[in-house]
Amino acid sequence: MHDDRAAADRGDRTAAEVSEAKRSFCRICVALCGIEAEVEGDTVVAVRGDDEHPFSKGYLCPKGRAAATAHHAPSRLSGARIGRGAQRRQVTIEEAHADLADAMSSIIAEYGLGSIGVFHGTGAFADSLGNFAARKFAKALGTNQVYSTATLDAMAKTLVAGEMAGTPLLMPNIDEESGRLLVFVGINPVVSHGHATMFPDPISRLRAARGRGPVFTLDPRVTETARLSDHHLALRPATDFAVFAHVIRELFARGAVDEIELAARASGADRLRSIVERFDIATVTAFTGLPSEQLKQFVDAVQEAGRLAILTGTGSSMSPTANLGEWMAWALMVVTDSFDRPGGMWFNPGVFSRFDRFETLPSVAPDEPAPPTRPDVARCGGEWPASLISDEIESGRLRALIVFGGNLVTAIPDAGRLAAALAEIEVLVVLDVVDNATTDLATHVFATPSQLERPDIISLETTAAFRYQHYTDAIVPAPPDRPEMWRTVARIGAGIDVEVLRNRYGALDPEAATSDDVFAMLVRGDGVARLRDTGGLVIEGGPAYDWVRSRLPNGRWNLVPDRLADQLSEVELEPRSIDELVLIPRRLVKRMNWQVFREGETNEALLHPSDATRMGFADGDLVEIRTAIGEIRVPVRVTNSIVAGSVSVVHGFDDSNVNTILDRTVLDRLSGMVQLSAVPVTLVPVPLSPRGS
Repeated sequence: MHDDRAAADRGDRTAAEVSEAKRSFCRICVALCGIEAEVEGDTVVAVRGDDEHPFSKGYLCPKGRAAATAHHAPSRLSGARIGRGAQRRQVTIEEAHADLADAMSSIIAEYGLGSIGVFHGTGAFADSLGNFAARKFAKALGTNQVYSTATLDAMAKTLVAGEMAGTPLLMPNIDEESGRLLVFVGINPVVSHGHATMFPDPISRLRAARGRGPVFTLDPRVTETARLSDHHLALRPATDFAVFAHVIRELFARGAVDEIELAARASGADRLRSIVERFDIATVTAFTGLPSEQLKQFVDAVQEAGRLAILTGTGSSMSPTANLGEWMAWALMVVTDSFDRPGGMWFNPGVFSRFDRFETLPSVAPDEPAPPTRPDVARCGGEWPASLISDEIESGRLRALIVFGGNLVTAIPDAGRLAAALAEIEVLVVLDVVDNATTDLATHVFATPSQLERPDIISLETTAAFRYQHYTDAIVPAPPDRPEMWRTVARIGAGIDVEVLRNRYGALDPEAATSDDVFAMLVRGDGVARLRDTGGLVIEGGPAYDWVRSRLPNGRWNLVPDRLADQLSEVELEPRSIDELVLIPRRLVKRMNWQVFREGETNEALLHPSDATRMGFADGDLVEIRTAIGEIRVPVRVTNSIVAGSVSVVHGFDDSNVNTILDRTVLDRLSGMVQLSAVPVTLVPVPLSPRGS
C-alpha cells in the first residue's frame, strides 16, 4: 500500500521535481572546471558551472555547458564494429575482441611486437584510468612505435624542461597570490583555458592578475586575451625568442642581475650573456616588427617587477622556433630568480605524485632509437613524431595501430597521405566516444564512455594550477556496450598474451577487475578511496616553493644547453620580405580541436588590410591557401587584428582541414615537433562559378 502510494506520488511529480543535481568536474580541457549536472534517470538534462567549486567558482565555457548535448549526440559510438567499407558491421564486443586477437596474433607471429604502434590522443589523456592502461599497454608491448599529440603541439615544453632541469616533468604555474608581472606568449586562455597548465575562469583571473601587476600579451593577433591585457606586443610569428633574449641582454647591460646569486642557482650565465649580445634593440625591432618604444617598455616592466611569469601556448610551441622561445622564456625566468620563488612561477609536486618527497626528480628518457624513417630526428620523451605514422605504415614497419581517443586525420599534417595509409594498414583500432574521420577508416572500433559516464581523478595533476586532487563518480552509468577504456585496453592485451594491468603485486583480470582496483594500482594504495571519503576534493594549500632547486642536477639550472645553443646559432635574425605570407593557428570558443560542441562558428582566413590591398582581396572573397602539399578554400576576413604578413585559419575543420596543406616532413630535429605555425603560404582568388553552372 505504501509502495503504491509512493509510486503514484512519483508519477505526479514534474520532471524538474524528480531531477537530481550531481557535482563533478569537466575534462574537455586542462581547466578542469567544476560542473553541476542535472540528471533525470540516465538522461543528462543540462550541465552548468558549479558555484561552490573553489577554483572555477561557477565558471563554465560554452564547450562545457554543451556537455549534455554532446553526451546524447547522434554521433556517439556504441558497442563494437569490425571491417572496412561494405564489409563493416556491428558485432558483439566479444566477437570484436576475438577478431582483433586473431588479426594481431598473425601480425605478431610474422613481424613481432614492434610492428604494433599506439597513439595517445587528447581524449585519452583526460581519462585517468584509460590513459594509465594505454601507457601500461605500450610499455608491456615494448614497441618503439609510440606516438601522441605531444609532438603536434607541446614537445618544446618537455624538451626544454629536460635540458634545463634534467627532467621533462616540470610545468611552471603562475603565482596567483603575489605575482608581479604576467606574460602570455602565443596563448589565448580566454578561449583555450590554458595549454600545458590550466587557466579556468580566465577573465576573472586576468583581472586579478592586472590588480597585482601589468599583464603583457605577445601575439601576432589581437586575441581576446590581448584585449584584456595592459599591453599587447603584436610581433611577427616565431620571433618571441628574440624578445626574451633582448630582455636578458638589457638586464645584464643595466646591471640589474645579481651575478653572484645567479651563478649559485644556475650554470652557464657568462655563456648566456655572450649568446644574447647580438639581440640589440635595432636587430630585434627589425626582426620582430615591434617598435623600439614597446621593447624598452617591456624591459623596464621586467626590471621593475623583479620577477615574472611567462605562459606559452600553441602559437609559440607549434612554430619553427618553439624550442628557442621556450628556452629563452625559461632563461629569463632563471635570470630573474622567478622559478620556484614567490612572485614568479612555481611547480606543482602533485598530491599523489609528490615529487617533493624524492631526493631527485625523474630523469630524461634516452633519445634512442631514432625513427628509421627519419634517423636525423631524435626520439623525444619516449615517442616518435606523430607525423611519421604514414611513412612507417608505407615502409611496412607499422602493421597495426591502436588509437586511444584521437582523430588522426584532422590532427596530423599531410592528412591526405595519412588517410590513404590508414586505409591500407592491416589493423587500425580506434577507442573513442564519437564517430570521426579516423573511425571511418578503422578495422576495429570500440565505444568508450564519455566523461559523464566514468569515474575519474585529475590525470595530469602536476600540470594543475592549484595543489589539489579531485575525484568524481560517473554522473550517469555507462551502458554495457560502452565498457571502460581501461577494460578494453586490458582485453586487447589479453588477446595477444600481454598483461596490461600488472605491477609488482600481480596482475588484474580485465573481466573481474573494477575501476577501484585500477585506481589502487594507479595511485599505489587507497588514495582514491580516501579521496572519495572526503567528498572527492582535497586541497593541499597554495603554491609550493623552494623544493625544485635542491633536486636539480648539481643543484643548479642549466642556462645554456648545448643542443639549444647550437640551434640558436643557426638562426638568422633577418626580417621576412614584405611579400611573404605565413599561416598561424587560432581557436574558437565553441570548438575543441575537431570537436564541435555548438554549431555557429565557421572557418575564415584573417588577413591584414595591407596584405588584402596588395593581393586584391576584400571581405568575404573566397581564397585558396596553397602550399607545396595542397590547398584549402576559405573566405577572407580583412581585419586590423592581425599583423601584416600573417594569415590565420582555425585547425580542426573537416571541410577546410589545415593539415591537408602542412608538410609532415618539416620536423624539429631535437623534439620531433612538426611545424604547424609560421608556415609559408600563398593566397590565390577562387573565381565565382558562372550562373547556372
